[in-house]
Amino acid sequence: MPGIEHTALAAPISGLNTAWKAYLAFLMTICCIVADSIPYSVLVTCVMVFCGIRFSGIAPRAYAALMAVPEAFVVVGVITVALRVGQTPPGLLSVHMAGVYVGFSEESLVRAANLLLKSMGCVASQYFLLLTTPVPAVIGLLYRSPLPRVFSELTMLTYRFIHDLLGTLWQMNVSRKLRLGERRRMDAIRSAALVASGVFVRSFKRSEAVYAAMELRGYDGAMPWQVREAAVSGPQAVLACTATALMGVLLVYVRTAGGFLQ
Repeated sequence: MPGIEHTALAAPISGLNTAWKAYLAFLMTICCIVADSIPYSVLVTCVMVFCGIRFSGIAPRAYAALMAVPEAFVVVGVITVALRVGQTPPGLLSVHMAGVYVGFSEESLVRAANLLLKSMGCVASQYFLLLTTPVPAVIGLLYRSPLPRVFSELTMLTYRFIHDLLGTLWQMNVSRKLRLGERRRMDAIRSAALVASGVFVRSFKRSEAVYAAMELRGYDGAMPWQVREAAVSGPQAVLACTATALMGVLLVYVRTAGGFLQ
């Protein structure tokens, strides 16, 4: 999270209107889900990956590492979608075991690929927003949205406590290395276990201190949040309208053509 925040603060377009960037990100996300098409998902993924790297300044290798985290969870579900179990061979590739056939069919592989690419397009679209927009601006957008206020405040508090947790973990890791806690493999394992057992206790204490400080400053369940927002310029509005029209036309074409591969 801190690495993403630093990237967003240094992004060339971090000062642009947050609602404009959120609109583009969610436009691509919704179109990718509704299209239900492999080529459309590939197009959205390529466009948003390019925009995420180009307009955030993040290194491609670091971006690939960020993409690998959520996609690792998706792959597990994709495998279960691709597998077919039955009394007859699935068709493309199968193994007979325990009286049933386990394998893959062409339809299941296409469906799994469609699901994987669709998830990649959605994740890339959201990363475009996260890598180019500081978290306070995103939370400010949530405060101005019609969502319940409690949702925005929980988001802000969760973000703050995650920072406390990661900050505590970093301090304890530095302390462990300065005390030569990695001289031998057993020392490294033992010190890592001590850090893991102590980080949550210390983070919980820091969270209590943060909440106590909030109460001393008059926190009564409602937290004011003000962030300066840049106005949407003419070229930005034109770009948003053009992207909406283009993606809408492609979406209509894909949906009317029918099928995953259309």
